Amino acid sequence: MKKKISKEIMKRAKTKRKKNNKHKKEKDRIGVLNEEGFKDILENANDLIQSVDSSGRFIYVNKKWLRTLGYSKEDVKKLKLKDILRKDSVHECMKLFELVHKGKSLCNIKTVFVTKDGREIHVEGTANAKFDKGKFVFTRGIFRDITERKMAEDALRESENKYRTLLENLPQKIFFKNKNLVYVSCNENFARDRHISANKIAGKTDYDFFPKKLAEKYRKEDRRVMRSGKTEGIIEEYIPDGHKIIVHTVKTPVKDEDGNIIGILSIFWDITEHKKAEEALKASEEKFRDLIENSNDLIQSVGPDKKFVYVNKKWKKVLGYSDKEIEKLEFTNILRKDQIPHCMSIFKKLCAGQSFTKIDTVFLTKKGKEIFVSGYLDAYFKDKKFISTRGIFRDVTEQKKAEDELKKKHDELERFNQFAVGRELKIIELKKEVNELCKKLGEKPRYNLKRIRSDFP
Repeated sequence: MKKKISKEIMKRAKTKRKKNNKHKKEKDRIGVLNEEGFKDILENANDLIQSVDSSGRFIYVNKKWLRTLGYSKEDVKKLKLKDILRKDSVHECMKLFELVHKGKSLCNIKTVFVTKDGREIHVEGTANAKFDKGKFVFTRGIFRDITERKMAEDALRESENKYRTLLENLPQKIFFKNKNLVYVSCNENFARDRHISANKIAGKTDYDFFPKKLAEKYRKEDRRVMRSGKTEGIIEEYIPDGHKIIVHTVKTPVKDEDGNIIGILSIFWDITEHKKAEEALKASEEKFRDLIENSNDLIQSVGPDKKFVYVNKKWKKVLGYSDKEIEKLEFTNILRKDQIPHCMSIFKKLCAGQSFTKIDTVFLTKKGKEIFVSGYLDAYFKDKKFISTRGIFRDVTEQKKAEDELKKKHDELERFNQFAVGRELKIIELKKEVNELCKKLGEKPRYNLKRIRSDFP
């Protein structure tokens, strides 16, 4: 019985040894695989992996490191950490190396490596150290090449600075609100009006800067623009430092890459003086229009097609045409027939740039009545192109009648005078003959002809 038990124990022990041997072999195999696997991961990683001893010499670098920096494994044996650093990065990196040497783990290290051929490689990464029984053995560093990202960031920063400079030097006020109408950013011109720095505008609303009624007006306009999705120009009041000015505001909805509206961009500028000048010009135009409209002269303007561009009230009243009738008229339609050739000649000269300071002609009213006029004509040109004539005429019909009547009277007086003078001269001749006869008879002359001669040269 004892023999049988002993045999069973030996059998179990043998089986256990086999199992243990098999487990050990499997464990050794896995260990080898893990070591090879980790080495493969390190060697083929996309990051730059390096290990440096206490003297700063490299004891390991991976393939990516060699490929990126352009060194061979033989080159690396002669290199120290500071040999691959840009000169202005050496001091800082050696300080970090000392910290790691003392046991500190560092994250988010940013520095610049230099390749064998002198190119700069911007990297960021982590570093820590391996210690054995409290003694430093080597550093472990993993770095990622961020050169392209750095270039993109620098380009973006440069672009942002350029546009920021542009925005800050514009005289206009500019700001951006999100879709909840909360300020996100603005330029200094706007911030200065609101007595706040531009970097503190974020999170503010119109209620922080304006009276409630005005703030609600601005927000209502912003919502309308965002709903419509279209840019809108608004002339409105603005109150910086307590005094009211007129501004021209342009509001435009801001969209993301998917076309969703994410806020509103506004730009505005002071047009108070421009508005005043505009109103003054309008008042001046109204004044001159009133002066022209109510002038006692006939004022007209004729286009290249010989049609009337403008006539004033006096013109319409004197010639008797309505606005609709005037639309169909050419200027030759209001001229007496014998005046047309001469006036056409003048019109051609006006189109060529001549001016006429004195023109006398005869207009015909709608009913055919003759209106004698006297005036001047010139032409309006724009970009050297003839636009229209400008003419001011005075109705001289009554004056013409008075002049004709005066001439008639003068002619009659002249004829009478000639008759009277002829008769007087005949009497003088007879008196002369009487005096001559008296002289022959030895008598005194009966008539004093000296007085008569003084009256008639």
